Amino acid sequence: MLRCRMKYFILCILAIALTTSCGREPPAANDIATLTHMVHEQAYQMGLTEMPTVILEDLGSTFLGKASLYEDGHWIIRLSPKMLGNERMLKGVIYHELSHVVAINTWGPDIPPHGDYFQRICKVWTTTRMCKA
Repeated sequence: MLRCRMKYFILCILAIALTTSCGREPPAANDIATLTHMVHEQAYQMGLTEMPTVILEDLGSTFLGKASLYEDGHWIIRLSPKMLGNERMLKGVIYHELSHVVAINTWGPDIPPHGDYFQRICKVWTTTRMCKA
């Protein structure tokens, strides 16, 4: 148990060191190229091999993100520009949408959108709050 905690602590220290290397902060996600890079990086971490297309678009007052699967098997992740100033929220929404991709790729398109399969994946990558509809 102690050994696992120590490994986690070391990984956390490495992550902090990498994100603040040379005294610079990571680039702000304020353009489509940076957003696409963030989505693809998180998709890779989640084990996805085919990267979704990323679109920045006004999704109205209800949604911050949407994942859509097309008949050819290609995914599109739509993200609301409302989140651009909030990196934490943006990362949570990206993980939420990518959890839909992983769940549907794993268990098929007929699973409930925010059901048990989705919840299993989403809670591994982000907070319980971000896993709600």
